[in-house]
Amino acid sequence: MFIPGVIELPTVPSYRKINKLDMGTADKLAVTVLGVHDQARRFGIPYGDVAFILVEVGFGYNAVMGVEGGRVVDGIGGTNFPGIGFLTISAVDGELVQLIGNWERKDTFEGGVVSITGEMDPDKFVRRADAKSQIAFDAMLEGIEKAVASMKVSVKNPKEILLSGRWTKVKEIKEELITRLSNHAEVRALGFLDGAARTKETAQGYAMVADGLVGGEFRDLIEWMGIHEARGTALDYIHHPKFKGVPERFVRFK
Repeated sequence: MFIPGVIELPTVPSYRKINKLDMGTADKLAVTVLGVHDQARRFGIPYGDVAFILVEVGFGYNAVMGVEGGRVVDGIGGTNFPGIGFLTISAVDGELVQLIGNWERKDTFEGGVVSITGEMDPDKFVRRADAKSQIAFDAMLEGIEKAVASMKVSVKNPKEILLSGRWTKVKEIKEELITRLSNHAEVRALGFLDGAARTKETAQGYAMVADGLVGGEFRDLIEWMGIHEARGTALDYIHHPKFKGVPERFVRFK
């Protein structure tokens, strides 16, 4: 059993879902739940006044989530992202797929920083000791900046930009993100639940969703965000002649 991804939420308008599969996986939704709780607690405001853009920079995929009125209203998932990830190619030019011809699922996990630099060591990457590392660094960071700028179409007045994920704990990455994003809103690291400082943000969010769905401490938050009303699948919004028959191969029940 899985919690939903962003595309299954009723709080995201249907027109934003057209021809999308990845608007943020269950992981990204979970960490966004933590973000809503965190901002409401920090500012002492009701959920309905919460508004932020969440930047999740993981070891593989990056993502940006938009929250307005305490609800997820948009998301840019890792396979739709405008810039490369550390491992992943992110958004793919359709011409590239056509040229290659046989594009497999594993191919989405390559084409990022590691493919450019040939270096898996994060410390060497952030030092930017050679031209390839600098190019890869700029490509990844500018992609994040572009994603945040585009998300302001959906969240016009975010109170904050929240940073989460493995790479945001690296001093050089965090400082660069603050420099690049501060013109959009105040930038800070996502807070943690009390007593959970050694637990990943995503894991905390998962626990909050599970707790809320069974009527626990976070019930009001989960209901406010409409997570209990999630419906459908990620395959429901594709409009392309060649997609005919694809959902039937994967969807067993709704």
